[in-house]
Amino acid sequence: MAGMIAKVLRVGVAGVAALALVPSMSSVAQAGAPSSKAALREAVTDYSRAYLNGNGTKAYRMLTPRCRAVIPRGPFNDSSDLAAIIYGNLHIETYRAKVRGTRARVTYTFSDPDLNQRREPWVKVSGRWKNNDC
Repeated sequence: MAGMIAKVLRVGVAGVAALALVPSMSSVAQAGAPSSKAALREAVTDYSRAYLNGNGTKAYRMLTPRCRAVIPRGPFNDSSDLAAIIYGNLHIETYRAKVRGTRARVTYTFSDPDLNQRREPWVKVSGRWKNNDC
């Protein structure tokens, strides 16, 4: 859902914007260890929950260092606040991940298709999965 931040600033009614998703990096394929897959799913769920509930601080910490270097914290937090107003507490409806070592591509959907993520890149950093979509 760092991809979600990229969908910010589309609706423009009195300064209110909607989220627009950014496609992600190149592919990483195949299966990983079950415990790694479970940890990845938990990270994706935690990230999307934090971002869509306006907890930009938590979601920002779940970005890779590379993404934090290019996405300013303030606008990211603002977009998370806006996502909470526009979309609220949506839950992931479908989930599919392809893991190879410390890299993964995750596709997941919500009841609002504007938020759907396709092949979103995730990377394991210091043993934790981080969103690398920036």
